[in-house]
Amino acid sequence: MRRVSETWFVEPGFQRGQRRSWISRSDPIKDEKRQLDRLHERLSAALAPFAVVLNEIVLVDDGSADGSFALLECLAVADRA
Repeated sequence: MRRVSETWFVEPGFQRGQRRSWISRSDPIKDEKRQLDRLHERLSAALAPFAVVLNEIVLVDDGSADGSFALLECLAVADRA
């Protein structure tokens, strides 16, 4: 995927000039295991009305010691299904 402007991207496989918008949300996570399910649920609900737009939620483990990373992995697998 190649950025062509602030909010538009061109993806491999699409015809020249074809565009799609993209929404990306990124948040650092550190020892937030108890709140991750709720955060993921709320972010997913906020993006749901934009289902026709490519979107992603990026939750980055910032050295958690409470098992947040394992839960992030589970959420990622569930989102792919």
